Amino acid sequence: MLNILRTIFLLVVAIDQSSSLLAQPLRQPVQEQPPEILSFEPETEAVKKALIALRDRIKAMRAAEVRFHNSDTLPDESRNKKEWYEIRESVHQLHIDLLHTASQEFLSDPSTKAELGKILFKALKRNAEKDNFDGMLPIAKGLVDAKYPDPELQKIYAQCCFADNDFSLATSILAEANYPQAQFAQMMAQLDINSKNWQEELEARKRDAAGEPLPQAKIVTTKGEVIVELFENEAPEAVANFISLAEKGFYDYLDFFLVIQHLAAQVGCPNEDGTGGPGYMIKGEHGNPNARKVFRGSLVLATLKDKPNSGGSQFYIPLLPPMDDNTGKFAFGRVISGMHNIATLNHVDPKKKKDEEKEESEPKLPPDEIIRIEILRKRNHPYEPTRLPFAG
Repeated sequence: MLNILRTIFLLVVAIDQSSSLLAQPLRQPVQEQPPEILSFEPETEAVKKALIALRDRIKAMRAAEVRFHNSDTLPDESRNKKEWYEIRESVHQLHIDLLHTASQEFLSDPSTKAELGKILFKALKRNAEKDNFDGMLPIAKGLVDAKYPDPELQKIYAQCCFADNDFSLATSILAEANYPQAQFAQMMAQLDINSKNWQEELEARKRDAAGEPLPQAKIVTTKGEVIVELFENEAPEAVANFISLAEKGFYDYLDFFLVIQHLAAQVGCPNEDGTGGPGYMIKGEHGNPNARKVFRGSLVLATLKDKPNSGGSQFYIPLLPPMDDNTGKFAFGRVISGMHNIATLNHVDPKKKKDEEKEESEPKLPPDEIIRIEILRKRNHPYEPTRLPFAG
């Protein structure tokens, strides 16, 4: 069983490395070898089936990658790259399925499966560090229920709750946490307001489902596709601006110039440093009735501090719910699928000092980018924002 989870780590690393390769220029030689598939004897049929399914999809993904890098014509390159990304999406879910089945086996008898518990915790920690919280809450809860003896587990468990907007569970965790209180101070300070905001958001989603369908868009990035829903009812100016710019190709090949762990991924600056925009500003809508609050996966218009009418083309996607009071912020949309692709964007911090970067052990990766944005659905009217003079 130890080898099963070691295999999981090798496969996940291979997926991350392959993502970076396919984001590079066409037909760049493959730099990494496929991971070694270790031998093992699964103890349950569920784990055996989950591992076989994941292995088979990894093989298919590797084959598509090889075809891409060795294609002689552009149509073949595009087709093989598209196939690779489609397979990678299924690999992501199969990886989560395997972790869940392994977790169930661990929970069947934690006292005799301590080694399995150790590797499950490492998998959980790795995913939390990468802000890849999809499907991680049950893993964290299982380890906590089994009284896994690592004090850092409580913090990760709380982060998983925040990422899943389960603020009630987070409240009980933080109340009982045997961990330095300062580590949880920001989370605890925002529990009540986040919980209240989330209940309002759930009501808003009921209204969305009952009303005229909302616009949707597909953001194609160098790490995969992200589908977003746009809150036209509460943020018509921001949505009109986003759709207008997307249809003009404004966002094509713009970098995610800021991606900071546990914070956010920001994009939309033609200068790729946070100083640029479309040449105008739009009206801020945080004061609108029923303005949507911000959570993990929200689309948030980037504005200057204390200047709500300073938004333009830049927006960001939080990797965790905000740890402040949301004042002056509003969501104009949300990710409905593909949030794991946002979580795997290469980290970029424009403010980090160069000497700090030199001390990092890992090589610096180039920023990921938006390849294009496709508007999948919109309502039957023009989408043009009210432009305000550019004050920069």
